[in-house]
Amino acid sequence: MFEITIKPRFCETDARGHINNTVLPVWFEQGRTEVFLDNNPPHGMPYWPVMIARIEIDYLEQTFYRPETRVRSGVEKISTRSFIFYQQIWQGEKMVARARSVMVYLDMQTQRSTPIPDDVRPALVALLISPDAIL
Repeated sequence: MFEITIKPRFCETDARGHINNTVLPVWFEQGRTEVFLDNNPPHGMPYWPVMIARIEIDYLEQTFYRPETRVRSGVEKISTRSFIFYQQIWQGEKMVARARSVMVYLDMQTQRSTPIPDDVRPALVALLISPDAIL
């Protein structure tokens, strides 16, 4: 499990003082990016050829401007050509959202999915969590 802290910005709120629903996908992306940077895949972050094939987000609670916010991330499943990120956003003691993102490993020459290289797998395995875990 990997965790980052985000301080919600006023510009991310809507007219009611809630964090706008379009902001949470950005926070999830920030969590994934930090995982990639921190784990430094063998091929280097700028050249790590993964793309999002699918993302699903469950909005569980209202999200607000002031409380400290944590994005927790892990890898739920590793397949031959893809892996699934499982993430949660927490404010205080409440999980306010969760997401699953299917990340596909890509051959940059052919622009088609390709098997995840053996030298990349250990970094993903180190992030494995149980499905539906409370991170």
